[in-house]
Amino acid sequence: MARTAFHSVKAEVSVSVDSEPIRVYLVAPDGAEASATVRPGSPGTVSGEAEVFHDNFRVFFEALEGEARGVKYSVTYEYP
Repeated sequence: MARTAFHSVKAEVSVSVDSEPIRVYLVAPDGAEASATVRPGSPGTVSGEAEVFHDNFRVFFEALEGEARGVKYSVTYEYP
């Protein structure tokens, strides 16, 4: 089966930010969200299912208080 036949991946996103808190989240095919709030000096990780769109998936970053700067992240994932 080709990877494009998959509807989701298992993903883990590790994030840090230099200024202002952010929310990082993944959205599963059923609309469920896995999320974490990351603040300066307090890195975080979010793990969960992410919906696949044409062999790609999305990781969402949302600034919570103004403009976030110095966002660093790494993503690992696997197809089921």
